[in-house]
Amino acid sequence: MTPEKHTVRQWQSLYQAGVFEGRKPEDSIKAGWLRYSCRFDALPGRLRQMAPLVTRIRALFLLDHYNIWFENICCPNRKAVYDRILFQSLDAGRKGLSFHVDFKNPDEPDKWTLHTERFGPAASEYCCTSALEMAQYINGMAHELKHGIQPSFLAEKAAAVSFIQDRTLPYLTRYIRRVGDHSYSFLDRDSREKTVNVAGCREEIPPGFQAFRVREIHGLYVYCPADMEKAQPAPLKAGKKSNRKRKELQR
Repeated sequence: MTPEKHTVRQWQSLYQAGVFEGRKPEDSIKAGWLRYSCRFDALPGRLRQMAPLVTRIRALFLLDHYNIWFENICCPNRKAVYDRILFQSLDAGRKGLSFHVDFKNPDEPDKWTLHTERFGPAASEYCCTSALEMAQYINGMAHELKHGIQPSFLAEKAAAVSFIQDRTLPYLTRYIRRVGDHSYSFLDRDSREKTVNVAGCREEIPPGFQAFRVREIHGLYVYCPADMEKAQPAPLKAGKKSNRKRKELQR
């Protein structure tokens, strides 16, 4: 059976009325579960854990121009499942509007993880630990989606990807994550997670950072802080120094 369609506003009203509390398969269809890997009678409890985010959506554009769905996903090569909230735009003629939020995905660093079409597939635009923080971010994002506004971090991400592709295997760049203002994490050639920072001008680059390690890409300045750490000379070990002094005294 096909799950019932609900706009975000409709879903909020039905949830507050207790319509989704039943533990029968037909109740999961009413709630909007597209698929699930856990027992169907566990779905109401999982829905209650995600509801604090959905019920905090206040932006009118999201309430009336998006359908909402849910998925319970089994992690590949793991004995674990996590949940996903899908926000599907009703405007099929415009691209880049839909997004989804993963809840307790074991492959992500935080409890709530936002993936958007505008940021790109398999790359998280925003992560946080609370439903309130995620709801605030999504409500703020609604204005940009409605009016087609491209946030500045999309240009930063493009510059970061260009920087990363010159130093690592291309397939690893899909793991790039936004980890804060002007910062993006990635897996380097040694499979270690590192951070790339993007500055709007040279004055924003830390003092002492070697100029040849900074790349200018489309008017932005990109650098990896870990490169500065590698460039520092290794300190002389105290033990070897004292041994050399003893040998000189013996002569």
